[in-house]
Amino acid sequence: MYTQAKIEFKYAALTCFTFLLLLAPLGILAQTVTPYYLAGGLTNFDDQIISQSNPVYVARFGSDSLMILPALDDYKHAAAYIHTKGESFFRRTQAWSSQIPNFVFLYKKGMVLIEEGGSYLCFMKDSKLANQMLSTGGLPLTYRDSLRLVVTKINDRQRAENGKAAEVQNKKIATAYIRRLHSARNDPKLVSDIKKWAGNPNITVYIEDANYFITKNEYGEVIDKHIRAFIKYRKDGKCYIQWGMFGYESSGGGRFSEAMTTFTTSYQYISVPGLGEEQLDPGEAQEVDCN
Repeated sequence: MYTQAKIEFKYAALTCFTFLLLLAPLGILAQTVTPYYLAGGLTNFDDQIISQSNPVYVARFGSDSLMILPALDDYKHAAAYIHTKGESFFRRTQAWSSQIPNFVFLYKKGMVLIEEGGSYLCFMKDSKLANQMLSTGGLPLTYRDSLRLVVTKINDRQRAENGKAAEVQNKKIATAYIRRLHSARNDPKLVSDIKKWAGNPNITVYIEDANYFITKNEYGEVIDKHIRAFIKYRKDGKCYIQWGMFGYESSGGGRFSEAMTTFTTSYQYISVPGLGEEQLDPGEAQEVDCN
C-alpha cells in the first residue's frame, strides 16, 4: 500500500550532513566524542556491533544529531540518530547491520538504547559506576518499561496517523485509476460470466488487457487462457474496485470450457501520474469515490 513520506527539513539537513561526511573526516565535524561504558542490557538486543563493544563512543553533531561508534573513529560501522522536536529520545536513521530500530535516551551521566520489544542497553560515562550497575543487574526493568512505553505511545500514534493518510491517498489513487480505465477488449461472454461470478448484475467490468494470455505446459499444449479485469461495485452506500484473473480452461482441440474460472496470481501496482502508486492484491476490495 502507498505510504506518504513526510520529509521534514531536519531529515533533508541530515542528508546534506551525510554528504559532507564524504568530503571531510568525521572527527573534524563532530563537536564532541565521548566514551560510554556498558552498564547493563539484554543479550537479545539486535545491534550486535554496539552490544559487543565496550566502551562505545558517542559523537555529537549539534544538538539534534549523534552517532554511536563501536570504536574510536570507527565511523564506518557507526549507527546514526536524529532528534525530532517534541520527542524525548533520538531515532536511529542508519545502522551498519541491525534491522530492528532502537531509540536513544541521552542523559548527563549516561544513555539507554531501547527497542520497542523491550530489549535494551545501558551505558554510563563513568566506568566505575557502569561496573557497579553491571554487578547489580543493570537498569531496573520497571525503568526500562517506562522508557519503552514512551517510545511505543509515540510510534503507535504515528503509525495510526500514517495509516489514515495512506487510506486517503490509496482511495485517491484508485479513484483516479478507475476513472481513466476503459475496457481494452469487447467480450460480452466474459463480462456476463464475471457478473455471474460476482453474483451482482449491476457491477461494472473493465477488461484491462486486449488479448488473453495463453498458458502452455512443457509439451507446448494449451492449458488455459486468462485475462485481467477490474470490477466496480456498490456496497453499503460505498463504492469499491477489485481485480482478478479470469478465463477458461482448455478442453482440447483449440476449444475452451464454457465455464469461467478464476486464476491465482500475485499483486499488481496501479499507478496514477502525480498521485503515486498503490499495491493491490487480487480480490482485495479498495474503496473509491462513487461518482
